[in-house]
Amino acid sequence: MIVTNLGSNTPANLNLLQVFVLVAEHRCFKDAARLLNRSESSVSANIKQLESQLGVPLFHRTTRSVELSAEGTDLLPCVLRAMSELQQGLDKLRGAQCASVDHIRISCSSTVFGMLISALERFQGKHPDISVDVTELSLHEMTGRILKGEFAFGVGAAFPFHEDLEFLPLFEEPLVAMIPKRFDESRLSAITLRDLCRLPLVLPASSSVTRNIFEKAIRDNGLTFDPVYEGMQFHTLLSVADSGLGAAILPVGRGGWSDYPDVRIVPIEAPALTRKLSIVKARNTAIHGTARPLVNLVRREARNWDQRVRKYLGSREAAVN
Repeated sequence: MIVTNLGSNTPANLNLLQVFVLVAEHRCFKDAARLLNRSESSVSANIKQLESQLGVPLFHRTTRSVELSAEGTDLLPCVLRAMSELQQGLDKLRGAQCASVDHIRISCSSTVFGMLISALERFQGKHPDISVDVTELSLHEMTGRILKGEFAFGVGAAFPFHEDLEFLPLFEEPLVAMIPKRFDESRLSAITLRDLCRLPLVLPASSSVTRNIFEKAIRDNGLTFDPVYEGMQFHTLLSVADSGLGAAILPVGRGGWSDYPDVRIVPIEAPALTRKLSIVKARNTAIHGTARPLVNLVRREARNWDQRVRKYLGSREAAVN
């Protein structure tokens, strides 16, 4: 690939510009050569070739240092900006490939996979010739790979503003306390955040959205808490709570509660805590082709999921009272 040289009719090769960027950023031909897995003399020859094409010196070289010339200093931000725009264009193309005519690649966090199943079943019933690959990842991994163009979209919890990501809202899911039955608080119709903090707590890892929501509420209300266990997997947190060691704080829609008979779900109030579930996509990138009907089915299933969660919490509160 070439980019037009503004100074003459001679094209400047993109590979030469990439070499220029590495030398400029490291101020060292040896380091640039190591990163490129090439010889130092080859890198030096590339820079001389580029300088010859442009008709200006890009570096001042001595035996002890390499510094950008005035022309090199002017050129560097332009090349970085152009490469960034080129990468964005390539990422958009990869995004389109993630939703080709007969194949869609998406991702989700572990706590929403149950919600996705019905949407995927309906989609496969309507589009039997289109395959859908679903990869379950942590939110951090999922968003990173969405930005690389590996997935058409993801489904997970929204987190504070990220300039390169867009979160299309699905619904707000309550966080609840899974309190061991041996604790008197398990018989409450709801528990305040202040009372909850008096219990030994079983919490998701500090990197999780659920943990960040909980800790923000703690700070906002001037409270403290005592975690007895912190973990990555929700089923592990539930197992710890089920053993009677502490109260776990989890999204209510996670489901599978019947597998843990020695805990009870208690809604949290004063304040109520929720997390926002969303379609996650790269900002300024459209969801292409056959992925759009799948998004519509995910939205529909999210509405059904929200109604079931509200109905469940309502029936539980009536049973307690």
